Amino acid sequence: MRDLKQKELRVHTDAGRLLRPLLIVEGQRLVIGKHHLKTLKSMWRQESAAASLCWNYLLQQGVVELLSTEEEEGAMIALNQDDLEKSRTDPKYGGSGIIYTHLEIDASYLLGLGATMIPFLEHNQASRNLYQADKHCKQAIGFYTTNFWGRSDSSAHHLFYPQKPIVTTCVADNFLKKPELNNGQVAIVSIQCLAYNQEDSIVMNQASIDRGLFRSVNHVNLSL
Repeated sequence: MRDLKQKELRVHTDAGRLLRPLLIVEGQRLVIGKHHLKTLKSMWRQESAAASLCWNYLLQQGVVELLSTEEEEGAMIALNQDDLEKSRTDPKYGGSGIIYTHLEIDASYLLGLGATMIPFLEHNQASRNLYQADKHCKQAIGFYTTNFWGRSDSSAHHLFYPQKPIVTTCVADNFLKKPELNNGQVAIVSIQCLAYNQEDSIVMNQASIDRGLFRSVNHVNLSL
């Protein structure tokens, strides 16, 4: 009796699943073309809600696809167009059977917004980047919003004198575009051996504390 291969079809419809936007690749080439880009430019200039319309246009044209975590297991994703070029021209890559199905929209999307805000991220340890990205998103105490009077938050924590960082990233400057929403202060740090050193101990300058260094306030709305 011949063995029949059983194929399992899984359909996830939960609203909370993570979806990753990727460019579709067919024949080791991008599906998106110059005519798509030309249409996007015209839509962006004419429509008021151009961002959502342009995104829906890309989905309808089949050039962008949203993959869940389950679908990513069966996808071959190229980091940039150089990978696609090598797979087409370089016999070393073409002969190894690498067939890409998708392409990253941008390499910075692999890290997320929190991690791409870290300057010189490639010079840090991976564990430090994960720690900073987690604290940056959840425990930053700068100005997280500008419409304080129109909000009803049960609690909030604000830094009194947030400062613009000396070094920023391309994502912060070109995509976030919120220079007024700073979340820290520029501190002068000296690493040296003192009598009070113990593991990660910190000796603060009293004059800096008196002038308001790291001073913050915690608002609690008791009416809610």
